[in-house]
Amino acid sequence: MVFDAFLDLSMHLTCRGQRADLGVVGQFYRHVFTAYFCFDKELAAKLERYFKACHAVADYARTQEGFAKLPDEIQKQLKWVQESSAPLLEELKKAVPA
Repeated sequence: MVFDAFLDLSMHLTCRGQRADLGVVGQFYRHVFTAYFCFDKELAAKLERYFKACHAVADYARTQEGFAKLPDEIQKQLKWVQESSAPLLEELKKAVPA
């Protein structure tokens, strides 16, 4: 479940970027907690950080119309999400039993 939810969240951010939908991002919230039961603490913490960064981007988008210039902190979060998606996916693949 956590793996599938991560794929959904990652794809949403890939497609929507700075216009991420808070409702869609919020669906990953429960999986952040489940991850601590499924994966080692370090990987679960990375997933939690990923979710929080996605949430920050989506929360900002919720209050803006169009494609306003992102504040530096939100831009950093979005860039980190974009750069972290593929490596985090690879870590998850290794952690999920075949």
